[in-house]
Amino acid sequence: MKKIAVLLTILLLTSATLVAGLYIGGYLTPGSDTAPIVTPIPEETPVPSEEPASPEGSVPADGQGTASGQVPEEPEQIGMPREYSCAYERLTGKEQEVYLQICSALKDFREVKVSTTDRDLLEKVYSYCMADHPEIFYVGGFTFTDRQVGGVSTEFTFRGNYLFTKEETQALREEIELASDSILSGIPDPSSDYAAAKYLYETIVRMTEYDPDAQYNQNIVSVFTSGRSVCNGYSKALQYLLQRAGIEAMTVSGQSRGSSHAWVVARLDGDFYHIDVTWGDASFSGEDAGTAAPGDWINYDYLCVTTGDISATHTASDEVPVPECSADADNYYVREGRYVTVFNEELLREIFRTPQQVTQDGGSVYSLRASHEAYEDLTWELVENSGIYRFIDTPGQVHYTSDPDMRTMTFFVSGG
Repeated sequence: MKKIAVLLTILLLTSATLVAGLYIGGYLTPGSDTAPIVTPIPEETPVPSEEPASPEGSVPADGQGTASGQVPEEPEQIGMPREYSCAYERLTGKEQEVYLQICSALKDFREVKVSTTDRDLLEKVYSYCMADHPEIFYVGGFTFTDRQVGGVSTEFTFRGNYLFTKEETQALREEIELASDSILSGIPDPSSDYAAAKYLYETIVRMTEYDPDAQYNQNIVSVFTSGRSVCNGYSKALQYLLQRAGIEAMTVSGQSRGSSHAWVVARLDGDFYHIDVTWGDASFSGEDAGTAAPGDWINYDYLCVTTGDISATHTASDEVPVPECSADADNYYVREGRYVTVFNEELLREIFRTPQQVTQDGGSVYSLRASHEAYEDLTWELVENSGIYRFIDTPGQVHYTSDPDMRTMTFFVSGG
């Protein structure tokens, strides 16, 4: 019986839309635009390929591919520094071969025959590639052609689904690189991963407004061209800048308080940390809602936290394994001397001596984080017993917000 070759073209749109469930103090409905809960403290108290399959393995459409059994190129050989290979390193050797084929094809707008006929593997590897590469902002999924003989797949041909033409992509790439060059030139201490991460976190927060209606809000275009985005855009923009600063980073997709969400895992000074830059931005709460919380304050609660800390509010998907984050040496509050393990008046006076932030209206912001043992004592002494007025000298009223999950407390003193 004569076997008939069958070609199937399948369209996959695998980059799911993410809209953040955000939290900045208090308890917020995921994805809502409710202002932070700030409480006053009483002063008194595709087209199918027609090419035959290669008998030796997969060969890209340009004939320059990798045959089965051949050692795949290292990331650097396709212009991918190690900073861009956090997810790549978690793949098997065969999966890494497909990963490099996909990345190379996407970078060059090429169609490629990949070294697999396993659809699940192809989808998995594509997800890993996109987790590593925020600079591939112009791709919104992929198409593959399945060449079958006698009902058996013999060859997959992969191509990206592009959001922009090559010319449009190049123009956007140049605009993004120009903006990021300017940002990166301002890193205060290039020798310190923590200093770079903190600066870039603050920069993304200051330059971006949370806007679910922003165009291209699932990639870095929204942040660098319009300054408006959602969690995926925030996270990929931070990842992009970290990688350009030589820091290994990947985007993590998952859930937070019942809504789809995205954040970053980065390796700083040798250890991995979770960083949620979206939750650092108060802009999503909109205009002042009658509280004393300034709209331009930066929340540092999720700058360099452990897996144990973030798991109270975030759940990573199992699509791409996330490195375990157990170190706290580069946690913001630890590094800035704002971590309190016992009620210590001398340490508290030092924390409240100088404002952590000065807002545009001239207000002052002070924050600290407490150990499990110290959190209740600090809440009682500083808030319920109005002890904060012993440390902050102000004729007005002090307002506060707290995050029990992170055991943080932030105090606001109005300007003027």
